[in-house]
Amino acid sequence: MWGRGPNVNRGSRPTNTPAITALQDAQENVELAVLSAIEHGQSPDISLAARIASAAILASAHIDEERSRLYLDLLFISLPQTSGRHSRPP
Repeated sequence: MWGRGPNVNRGSRPTNTPAITALQDAQENVELAVLSAIEHGQSPDISLAARIASAAILASAHIDEERSRLYLDLLFISLPQTSGRHSRPP
């Protein structure tokens, strides 16, 4: 993932943050998965953004409660609002 050159995200804004889509990769490095979801959440490729967010959310749900809540809060704050999402789950 690293070293392939910058990805293009949010129009013309380059990023070196890898797109973590595999759950196993997300579970091995939850913090990077969360950062990946935050960084790629506005991607014009909605399918890619959804896969990244899903991996980060699932990985965040299986760690200690304090970090899980923090990471899930960060994800829900940073991901784009959709008409079907009114609030974050409890």
